[in-house]
Amino acid sequence: MKKLLFLFLLLTIFSTPAFADGGVPLWGFNTSVFFTISTIGTIPAFLYPDAWVTALFFWLFTLIILLLVVFVETIVINRFINNLDFSRLFVICFKANLISTLVGIILLFLPAPFVWDKLNTMEGGFLGPWGMISGAYSLFLYNFLCLPLSYIIEYIYAKRKLQQDSDIPTIKKSFLYANIATYALPILIYGIACVVQFKNSIH
Repeated sequence: MKKLLFLFLLLTIFSTPAFADGGVPLWGFNTSVFFTISTIGTIPAFLYPDAWVTALFFWLFTLIILLLVVFVETIVINRFINNLDFSRLFVICFKANLISTLVGIILLFLPAPFVWDKLNTMEGGFLGPWGMISGAYSLFLYNFLCLPLSYIIEYIYAKRKLQQDSDIPTIKKSFLYANIATYALPILIYGIACVVQFKNSIH
């Protein structure tokens, strides 16, 4: 059973095309947009309830992954700032992640006007605007650029909340390591995907 769950987790990770805050997939937002565009192009959305149910599922999936990422980051940060109650640190980390995720959503859809016609496809729904530019290369670049941005946003927010409880260098280091921990896997996955895409392009 554990092996099956692990396999499902791997399949889920490999199918999440864009991340903000490391492990937080924006797949839910991508897919919701795909269903919305498709529905508008065919029949009114209120006559197509399955699209709403599917979109709601992906939003719920995104929220669950967000909570898991916050939990992982809180554990990492707690190793540096261990004089605080874990639940308080979790709340601070959640709010910081929420802000950086919202910024990530905005960045995710920046290329949308240039690839709008491609978004109304199943591939567009799963890969999102960045993936429609040059596949894995764009997704790798997006995640690579989001790492420092996510760290800066979270650090700025958390510094105001934690500077009475810890020194600035420790806060900086804890949030840097936390973001590296959650971004390492998606960056590695898209790095491998870039190699595969490159090999396929030369054949």
